[in-house]
Amino acid sequence: MTKGEKTYEVVGVVGDAKYNDLKQPAPPTIYANLLQEGFIGSQLAIRARIDPDGVASAVRQTVADVLKTVPVARMMGMNEQIDSSIVPQRLFATLSQASVR
Repeated sequence: MTKGEKTYEVVGVVGDAKYNDLKQPAPPTIYANLLQEGFIGSQLAIRARIDPDGVASAVRQTVADVLKTVPVARMMGMNEQIDSSIVPQRLFATLSQASVR
């Protein structure tokens, strides 16, 4: 894959992912090795087959070892991310239910 003057090697393909709004179509997205790009992004996605809380300390330690000046400000699992993204819909549903009674 080429972007401008740069060539990238495709190392994997993933399914569509929604980031900001579950009702919107999945946006076109690429994942790049930002360490090779020379800058660090603000998010890191990790896939684990165990409870995310079980790997949190290892992730924090690895980031601290590899990227000494980059703090880990917040970590959340996919379920927590989805829950926080649908707060407005849940609030509307709760208020609608309360007004029917």
